[in-house]
Amino acid sequence: MIKGLILAVDTAGDGVALALGVGEEVWSVRRKVKAADEALWPVLEALLKKAKKRLSDLEGIACVTGPGRFTAVRIGVTFADTLARARGVPVVGLTRFEAFAPRLKGPGRHGLVVPTFRDESYMQVWTERGPAAPATWVAANGLEAALAGAVHVDVTSASAKDLLAPARARLGAKRLPPLRPLYLKPANYVKPS
Repeated sequence: MIKGLILAVDTAGDGVALALGVGEEVWSVRRKVKAADEALWPVLEALLKKAKKRLSDLEGIACVTGPGRFTAVRIGVTFADTLARARGVPVVGLTRFEAFAPRLKGPGRHGLVVPTFRDESYMQVWTERGPAAPATWVAANGLEAALAGAVHVDVTSASAKDLLAPARARLGAKRLPPLRPLYLKPANYVKPS
């Protein structure tokens, strides 16, 4: 387990969310931006300054791998992976569901839901043991059936801070899986004939 400074990156939503954590100390920022790729570096610099930390203090990086907007997820994953390689520190990816799951209270089935455009959703059912089913995309008007009796839990309140604890536990592993985006919604383009 890594005990030093961890950076958490989340661009899967409607902006840029970053958090720094070491021990019990946490600093975080969330900004609504149109161009996450342009905002990430300045937001990180401001957060480091606020925390009185340097980039060289980083011992690990965590990143939301999805689900979320295709380009937004890609930007965050690429930023986290590139920064980890440049700093020579480990990087771990977590889904929005994995980041939020430690907040769940009590036994039973919890349907973790991320609302998207046009009344569509991403969702995954969790129990106290972990995921009960793979994460999925749900078309408009299909959420109730997909929940199948699970308690509906909206995870849009999840933040970059939620990544820190589960990431800290995983970052100490000898081998980490490659950072890969989680895409759930099928592409809606038509292949030219």
